[in-house]
Amino acid sequence: MRVAVGAGASYGSAKCWPPERFVVAINRLMNQRKVEIILFGTLAEATVSAAIQAGLDQAVLDLTGKTEIAELPALLSRCAAFLGNDSGAMHVAAAVGLPVVAVFGPTDPCGTAPVTARRTIVQEKPYCSPCFLRKCPTDHRCMTAIAPQRVSDGVLRALAEVSAG
Repeated sequence: MRVAVGAGASYGSAKCWPPERFVVAINRLMNQRKVEIILFGTLAEATVSAAIQAGLDQAVLDLTGKTEIAELPALLSRCAAFLGNDSGAMHVAAAVGLPVVAVFGPTDPCGTAPVTARRTIVQEKPYCSPCFLRKCPTDHRCMTAIAPQRVSDGVLRALAEVSAG
């Protein structure tokens, strides 16, 4: 099974879960289930994907900056699930019918959640959330408080539902 990972967000760095958190969640996912991970993103997000790749225990396919936005729906439709930040790619994944595990920080999923019943929103809400800022002026606690295990568990549940379905 393929899992698409979109670790960027064009709105700003505040919407991005730290790469080292993606590393822990993806390694845990690959150790618990036979999955192929595909990294997606724009050329501007290549450093994020490279940081993730550098920490992974197994090789993954990195399509970051190597595809056009028009190709994204077809590419995502070949995957079993999507893991990523609150981003455009998250919405495309939902539109093509993928189960989506979305990491939310400074934004409010009540207004920007993927439009699908097949979604898992992973979020911690500190006193400052939602702030809707592009860059965190403090310590990014809305994102750093999210445990990688919660995210990987969400993906594992989505994959189990796909397998059973």
